[in-house]
Amino acid sequence: MALKDYYEILELPVSASADEIRKAHRKLVMRYHPDRNHGNPYAQHHFQEIQEAYEVLSNPAARSEYQEKRRVLYPWEKNVIPPLTVDDLVKQATELESQWYEMDFFRMDHSALQTRLCQLLSERHLQLLNDTANSNAQKQFFATVLHTAGLLPYPLLPEVLHRLQRLSTAYPPAAEKLAQFARERKMQYRWDKYKGYLILFLALVISLLIYLIA
Repeated sequence: MALKDYYEILELPVSASADEIRKAHRKLVMRYHPDRNHGNPYAQHHFQEIQEAYEVLSNPAARSEYQEKRRVLYPWEKNVIPPLTVDDLVKQATELESQWYEMDFFRMDHSALQTRLCQLLSERHLQLLNDTANSNAQKQFFATVLHTAGLLPYPLLPEVLHRLQRLSTAYPPAAEKLAQFARERKMQYRWDKYKGYLILFLALVISLLIYLIA
């Protein structure tokens, strides 16, 4: 499958800054919004591509992965985006944590959060973290991502925890912390799942005892 040129879709150079990406997105959304282009299938299709391009290029982790794919496909293209550093990954993890903890838990899109976390925990990013000598950055990244993962329902956790496990080589405490976190969340999940049945059972037992005593 051909790699879409998200920069071309947003009418931007590869070197575009985050602010330029936001401005271009706003301008193109106004131009191609379906409400302004009734009966124009091209405008509707292009509007979807604009949204797709913005979703990738506005997310530093996703943009980094996209740049890596472009580098492989177009080795002659000059990569004007500075390579990600461990500090960049820590910053992204912190921003993601802040963004999602400000949301209403019962209204948030948990699948979208899982996707964002998996993007942050890509093979390339994990390799970068494992190769660094900055143990403080590893510890901060791990703690921040694990805290954010706490917002996920238990069924969505395994993939994120599996990826975080990759950090245990460079950051040994990760394995024990992950195991404890997984146990606690599994117990909580089972309690939430079966507590209704337990309460009903106890109510029936109490009712039966009252009946027998009376």
